[in-house]
Amino acid sequence: MRVDGGLCGVKVPAGTHHVRLRYVPPGWPWVWAPFGLGLLTCVVVLRRSRK
Repeated sequence: MRVDGGLCGVKVPAGTHHVRLRYVPPGWPWVWAPFGLGLLTCVVVLRRSRK
């Protein structure tokens, strides 16, 4: 449930509990593709500049 607009809350009965919240944004795996391409580009540019 929402708490204070953007925060998440969970109702649990009284007592000791372990609550784990996990959020995976939609499209998260596709974030790594541009990152990997940029990193690869940097490696290639650095290797060529050293020769």
